[in-house]
Amino acid sequence: MTITSVAIVGAGLAGLVCGNLLSEKGVAVTVFDKGRFPGGRLASRDRDLNTFDYGAQYFTARDERFIEYLRPLLAAGIVAQWNGKFGKMINGTLSEEMLSRPRYVGVPLMRSLIDMSAGALDCKLSHRATAATREAGKWALSGTVEASSQFQSFQKGDYDFLILNMPPAQAAALYPHPALEEVTFRPCIALMQTFEERLPINYDGVILETGSISWVARDSSKPGRAAGERWVIHGSPDWSQENFQEDQAQLEETLAQEFATIFDISREKAQFSKLHKWRYALPIVPSAKNCIIEREAALAYCGDWCAGPRVEGAFLSGLATANEILGAQTV
Repeated sequence: MTITSVAIVGAGLAGLVCGNLLSEKGVAVTVFDKGRFPGGRLASRDRDLNTFDYGAQYFTARDERFIEYLRPLLAAGIVAQWNGKFGKMINGTLSEEMLSRPRYVGVPLMRSLIDMSAGALDCKLSHRATAATREAGKWALSGTVEASSQFQSFQKGDYDFLILNMPPAQAAALYPHPALEEVTFRPCIALMQTFEERLPINYDGVILETGSISWVARDSSKPGRAAGERWVIHGSPDWSQENFQEDQAQLEETLAQEFATIFDISREKAQFSKLHKWRYALPIVPSAKNCIIEREAALAYCGDWCAGPRVEGAFLSGLATANEILGAQTV
């Protein structure tokens, strides 16, 4: 198998890690993503002073390969340790959580972790791929591209290999595979809020074991962030699944009220409030493999649903995908 060109759908960490490794070996890589920015779960809002990390909140490093990947990013200040005060609430009792591993974040945004990786590749953002076809041993993608609030069709082809770095249900819509049906997800409803004054909560991040909220964080306490009082509230998997189709305004009110009730604070009126729904947030049973490779079809599937639902898992999945492809081809 000779591979000189690869298309990757999904500009999350797994796809970009894979793409950069392939590019370093002389493979021409093109990345397509429906979003205006790369990042996937490492999503950040930075359109104005109301900046938030509303996807992955932090990450840890266990695998030596991921630790090695982070070293230059830490040295360059693109990644930093989040030295906040963290707690855990169990049955209404809040206690400090003693961390076994450092928690890291991108600086000045979580998305900064991969901005540099995306910049090294041909990333076609605002490109929503809706069909993938293979003919005469070559892959082609088609879909819509958004430009100046207008949508136009696109078609790109002549790729030797296709990598789908996306949730299984979305990947299956482009090109199905039996293994994708085995991975199911729970959603997460995330609320971002800005307050005029510091809230009387003596923790920067709290994990909640029961109820409608699973996580709250003083997002503005992360290193490299602008001054202010900004919080991210994540609905629990059960509550998010039960209420995913409810009205946005009602969901905002419910989460904000529950947040105030849990932490026994007055119901503060947020200066800014925005809700985001993650339909594919947490894989119930991740795939046992780091990636899925179909060599005869010149096709691969990857993402954090393969190697574990963590940022490190996304990195390991991208690494495994690139190594599988490079090990089976001649440039």
